[in-house]
Amino acid sequence: MGTDNPILNYLQEANIAYERIAHTATGSLQQTALQCHVPPEQLARAVLLSDRHGPLLAVLPLNHVINFAQLFALAERKLEPVDRNHARHLFPGCETGCTPPLAAPFQLPALLDMALLDQPSIYLEAGSRTLLIKISGEDFKHLHRASAQGRFSSPAQMLQANDSAFVNQDHFAREHGIRQLRPVEGIRQRLNHLHDLPPMHPLSSQLLALHKDPTASIEDLADLLEGEPSISAQLLRNARSAYYNYPGEINSVAQAITQVLGFDTAIHTALGISALRPFDLPKEGPLGLDTLWRHAMHCALLSRSLCSLLPKHMEIKTDQVYLAGLLHNFGFVALGHLLKPEYFLLNRVVSANPDVPITLIEKRTLGVGHTQVGDWLMQAWEMPELLRVCLREHHNETYSGPHALYANLILLSNCLLKPYGLGDAADETPPASILNALGITLDKARQVAQSHMEQAAQLDELALSISTGVQAA
Repeated sequence: MGTDNPILNYLQEANIAYERIAHTATGSLQQTALQCHVPPEQLARAVLLSDRHGPLLAVLPLNHVINFAQLFALAERKLEPVDRNHARHLFPGCETGCTPPLAAPFQLPALLDMALLDQPSIYLEAGSRTLLIKISGEDFKHLHRASAQGRFSSPAQMLQANDSAFVNQDHFAREHGIRQLRPVEGIRQRLNHLHDLPPMHPLSSQLLALHKDPTASIEDLADLLEGEPSISAQLLRNARSAYYNYPGEINSVAQAITQVLGFDTAIHTALGISALRPFDLPKEGPLGLDTLWRHAMHCALLSRSLCSLLPKHMEIKTDQVYLAGLLHNFGFVALGHLLKPEYFLLNRVVSANPDVPITLIEKRTLGVGHTQVGDWLMQAWEMPELLRVCLREHHNETYSGPHALYANLILLSNCLLKPYGLGDAADETPPASILNALGITLDKARQVAQSHMEQAAQLDELALSISTGVQAA
């Protein structure tokens, strides 16, 4: 009997016995493995790659990371990860974001990592975030009998390194195939091709113009957003969320802005969502869209709360602080767009080395950081100078130039969030120079952070909702 699931249909037609493992929806294969108590070395995952010759499915164990230099040599092709919007059209009948590790049902060529061939059983995602299937290792080999085979991945734990490994840039890069992807000068040349960056989404330009207009009203903003159903729906979800805990009913965008969000929060949240639209990022990992958006929301709201501690003589616009916090890591978005293989590996290296400062990892693996790339993106989009400064200087504790107050607040927020597993600052103790420049004591700052984190669960739920909405747009 057939089903609506292309994977199950294919297995039934091939007379392959399988065991269904239903589970609650998860956001990643890592979460699925933990929930279902599946050995990660037996869970096959697939990465869709492509070049001018077309797509190719790379299939490897969940706990392995691709060595792109080895993969290029095996395939004799310079392949890059395919963006999510393109990928979903190649897997009809599968949920967006699910890339099945079987190529034949979708008439795709595949490259199978031999690390999977020694396993007695293989688990795989059956095109759904709520279903795993288990088949024998021999049947998995049979299903991939037409696939090319080789070794192009390594256990993710091999990416773990101490600071000395990152200081020895060439050694670490050669060991893990990072530098072989593209030499440092090639990376810089690629990043200098700003014309390869997507243009700002038209809605983002309209929102910026509306924000600069002193006569703009909530009605103007609501009218603009009502033409964008996905963003309107997201703002309504925000206003109804547990984070805001509004007691009444919210039935319109205008009501959501007027009674709950406020003009500035609404317009800047909409700007953040629309600015992400031209880009495609992986969903999972410390540099995946879910984590980046969660970090952005926490940083934006905590930075705005910290403004209450500033001495009265310091002039600051809290709406600009919120926007800067929301966009401060946008350099990662541009990196992921321009350097897909390198970003793919960078995501895994950061995951394997949570105690190594991210700025050091970037410098030693790519030779360029997200702060510089973020500045270039803001310049290409002709964004306000304040945003350029914040994206460029939010890791620089010695910066004291124009708009330093804003960049310093974001650095302070990241330090305060680090003990909670959120900030990407080098240390959880804010530099004394930053506290002195802001006129804030450490005890007061930590009290504000603690109060902020009391709503962490509600805010995390809100951030995930926005991230999911961005990916679905």
